[in-house]
Amino acid sequence: MSREDAWSVLAEYRLAVVRFLQRKCRDIHQAEDLAHDTLIKAVRYGDSLGRVARPGAWLMQIAANVQRDFVRKEVRHRHLPPSDDVFQDILGTEPIPGELSEANFYEIDGGRFAEHELVAEIRRLWEQMSLRDRTVLSGYYREGGSSELAAQNCGIDRNLVKIRLFRARRRLESDLRRRLCCA
Repeated sequence: MSREDAWSVLAEYRLAVVRFLQRKCRDIHQAEDLAHDTLIKAVRYGDSLGRVARPGAWLMQIAANVQRDFVRKEVRHRHLPPSDDVFQDILGTEPIPGELSEANFYEIDGGRFAEHELVAEIRRLWEQMSLRDRTVLSGYYREGGSSELAAQNCGIDRNLVKIRLFRARRRLESDLRRRLCCA
């Protein structure tokens, strides 16, 4: 089928394509632009139009693909970093040199603690924890959160890993809260 013949067949479906795309994108102008792109793409493949049993369905599939490609492009475009002009207007959030950042503080039971203090306290508590608790915690977190691998490393049934983890974390949290309140 020649391109002129393909164009005349496809032109009959133009309004149906616009309505179809308008339901997908809710903007008549965008729907018309996408319909235009759809018809151009369909004419490029006009040779196959002669072998298509249902040209309307074939055209709607092309329209759906064109719309999907447009959405993907828009999503990618949204994730691109802003231009340099935009960066000039954004206020910085870096800490002032010599001051500790707010992100390095945590609130626990109404008290405010620096991250390095909490890490040091947890290290002290770690030494006092039972071997069983340390083994299950390090086994689980060292293996990236895999219960199966943690069970193998600890030599316990896989179904017990979550129970032991819950109890070990609860004991660690309780000891940490007690230490912080009394410190």
